[in-house]
Amino acid sequence: MCQIVENVTPSLSQQVVELRTEVNKLSDCLRDSLNIQEPKSTCALHPLKELKRFAPTSLRGTLLDYYHDHPTAGHLGVSKTLARLRFRFFWPKMAADVKRYVISCSVCQLTKPSQKKAAGLMVPIVPQKPWEYVGVDFVGPLPRTPTGNAYLIVFVDYLTKWVEASAVKEATSQVAAGKFVTDIFARHGTPTYLISDRGSPFVSELFEHVVSAFGSVHRLTTTYHPQTNATERVNRTLKTAIRAYVGDKHTSWDKFLPQICFALRTAPHDSTGLTPAMMLYGRELDTPLDLITQPSTAGVDEPGVPYPETLRASLQEAHDHAKAALDYSHDRQEHYYDLRHRHATFRVGDLVRVKTHPRSDAQIQWASVGCQRDRSRGCTPAGQVRLDQPEPLCFQTKI
Repeated sequence: MCQIVENVTPSLSQQVVELRTEVNKLSDCLRDSLNIQEPKSTCALHPLKELKRFAPTSLRGTLLDYYHDHPTAGHLGVSKTLARLRFRFFWPKMAADVKRYVISCSVCQLTKPSQKKAAGLMVPIVPQKPWEYVGVDFVGPLPRTPTGNAYLIVFVDYLTKWVEASAVKEATSQVAAGKFVTDIFARHGTPTYLISDRGSPFVSELFEHVVSAFGSVHRLTTTYHPQTNATERVNRTLKTAIRAYVGDKHTSWDKFLPQICFALRTAPHDSTGLTPAMMLYGRELDTPLDLITQPSTAGVDEPGVPYPETLRASLQEAHDHAKAALDYSHDRQEHYYDLRHRHATFRVGDLVRVKTHPRSDAQIQWASVGCQRDRSRGCTPAGQVRLDQPEPLCFQTKI
């Protein structure tokens, strides 16, 4: 009998020690959990003052699903989901688990607006010479004139800010291609880059063929992000000027278009501080009144420097001044733009959200698609990703 007691006693003693250790661990766990759950309110009736059920690991996923995904939970945020669970249950590191679950919820990611800054810092277009970058866009439909015109097609040079605008009868790829040849190529030469939106006239095979045949590179702006195209600001100015002159004769707007274009070409631009005429021709364009009021040059000695050299120097000085002014303007715009945006890079296979612009408030506003690119080239820049779709499209800026 003594032998039996001697054999059992060490085993029982060891079990008691182990049990006491487990109890101490559980006590520490409970104490830590209760400290985390301590409410700011001192009200004795507060739900967090009541006893809670401990949720084992096997049930936590089900509880998270019920108190976040279920229609009675409403896919609410981290704080509200955590409060619902804390009213009824507890487990160690509950807050971290709830935060991880809510943040990774695919439904919330595609239906809720992001609380982060928009991805993608500003990358301004910096032209180095006239007609290197040219923007094109249609304006209209406007009231149809007696000559049948109902649209404007507008071209803008990014460096000089020179505007070419024509009244046309329809906004088609044939019209856009024809005006590109007659208004841009025939007058100013072939631009290096032609920038347009994704309107049907500009994405047609005909327009693409004509632009590429003349050696220009056609670039498309991001859908629903017209700021990339410099013509958008000019379009507003043109429509404002047209309203100022047509009065009640809404169908006579095309008669004032040449004069309005002249006004834009001879007015100093906010970004460069110079007129488009000075930037392009090295001189200001005279008005009829200028010919009457300007001083006479009779009896004045001709300058010793030939006019071509003077013109070349004037143009170079104007371009240098404009580039410096544009750099300052871009830096200022970039500073304020980047305050509301963040840097972001993407790797092959990353899931990204693409805004779908739904027609109803009840529709999902985002689509989740893959991000692909040549793996050997590493991360993509923040302004350009290629989406993993049946026909991958390259979206520039505004990710």
